[in-house]
Amino acid sequence: MALEMNDLMMLRGMDSKEGLSPYEQYMVGYKQSKKPSGVAIAGLTVASVGAAAAIGAWIFGPLYGNAKAGQAKEVALAAKEIAAL
Repeated sequence: MALEMNDLMMLRGMDSKEGLSPYEQYMVGYKQSKKPSGVAIAGLTVASVGAAAAIGAWIFGPLYGNAKAGQAKEVALAAKEIAAL
């Protein structure tokens, strides 16, 4: 049974004469600690983007290198023809 934020706030607001029982205090603290922090979410986002960039470079790096090598070969052949004139 997951407690919503309204439920947690209601439990927190029940500080009458006796207050929360030790069990209720433990459960409120436990449920609040289960929420992800902003640092964890930011870290997961940065790691995901880094992994995607690494995979993209691994896949498309050789294609880019082959294309540049083909361009360099064409330039070298053109320079050879000009030098032969």
